[in-house]
Amino acid sequence: MGGTTHAAASRAIGGQSICYRPLLCPPPPDAAHFLPCPLQVNTAFLKLADLFRNGHNFIRVCILRVVRSCESVLSSVVNAEAVIQRLSSVLESTHVSARALTLRTLGSMARLITRNYSFQEKLKGLLDSPHRVEVDAAIYATNSLAPICESFAVMVLPTIAKRIHALETPPAVQLAFIAVLRHMHHNNTMAHEVKAICMKVPMTNF
Repeated sequence: MGGTTHAAASRAIGGQSICYRPLLCPPPPDAAHFLPCPLQVNTAFLKLADLFRNGHNFIRVCILRVVRSCESVLSSVVNAEAVIQRLSSVLESTHVSARALTLRTLGSMARLITRNYSFQEKLKGLLDSPHRVEVDAAIYATNSLAPICESFAVMVLPTIAKRIHALETPPAVQLAFIAVLRHMHHNNTMAHEVKAICMKVPMTNF
């Protein structure tokens, strides 16, 4: 079971197909069809958040898949702050994979975290993580949040610029950060800053 958990978690973190055993983690059903009532949706997300917080990485992989299939019903989550708080508690884990899964899960719920400034600050800090898997997950969450939250985009832009221009940043990671810049167009000032950042990128790195 340990090997299955590790393999499934690794594939989920990488954004690839994550389950080789359908009986253990079947494809999630259409949440809009099975959970039409806001009360049911809210209760389900609270329960999923508890399972995510207290479970192991294989359970988190399954919950991540479910959350990704539930975007159409996120507006029915009334207790969004409670859900986010329970999920965010896993960011204090000492396991990099657990933190990465948490970032991807919260990134899949971006509409619920547009006003959660505490999480946004944590996300900004994790863009500087020394662990590649965690940086990739933080970029995923940033890609989801930046287009719909101008204040977050403004806050995180200097960090992204620093990572892009840093000589120690691997080229693949630099390209991933550059891709995030396509969301930084909330106002003219930001658009000009993005252009300046891109103009300074040394293309010899690629």
